[in-house]
Amino acid sequence: MSAPTPSRPLATPLEVAAWLQVTEERLSKLRKTGKGPVYIKLGRSVRYAWLDVHRWCDGNRAASNG
Repeated sequence: MSAPTPSRPLATPLEVAAWLQVTEERLSKLRKTGKGPVYIKLGRSVRYAWLDVHRWCDGNRAASNG
């Protein structure tokens, strides 16, 4: 899936969901509960900055307990 580049810094919810290997519905729920990546509203459209998606992933790393 797409990665952050200067020519394509924004992604659709479909692109982000595919990259995270979750459904668009799951990504939407994360957005609505404030637990997902930072997003941008452009009129009725939602977009994600790839940089924010990667930061969110980095902030959600979990150490193995075993």
